[in-house]
Amino acid sequence: MIYFISLWKICCSKKMKKGKQMHANWEAFFNRYSRYCCHKAATSDFDSNTIWDKSFREGNHSSVVEQLEQKEIFSTYYIHYKQTLGKEEHPTFFLHRKSFKLYHIDYCFASADLIDKLENVEIGTYDNLITHSDHTPVTTIFKL
Repeated sequence: MIYFISLWKICCSKKMKKGKQMHANWEAFFNRYSRYCCHKAATSDFDSNTIWDKSFREGNHSSVVEQLEQKEIFSTYYIHYKQTLGKEEHPTFFLHRKSFKLYHIDYCFASADLIDKLENVEIGTYDNLITHSDHTPVTTIFKL
């Protein structure tokens, strides 16, 4: 059995700083993810990337990816494309639907037992999807 976990942003008060909101989202992720023993993957618009790590250390993108890796949970995108944090070549979000305001903030994380079965990660393109959304889909394919 494979457990797929989808997460959405947690509603927070307007007074809550963005870093704290991101930290709350990651806490929810860890709490839900730890309920399952194996064959697990989580997908979400995490609204997070290493390029924004500067001001808030606890729960920022780099530290959370490091915590996940310590638990043998890995980004399928970083593994498949052999990318470095903050230097992603494939954007998943176009701010205000502008092709020049591109970021990678959507992810699929998977347990090590699924990473061994990772076959492909596909990122949608701006031209094909911008009329439908400011995000492109992240499609992760495992060979089971």
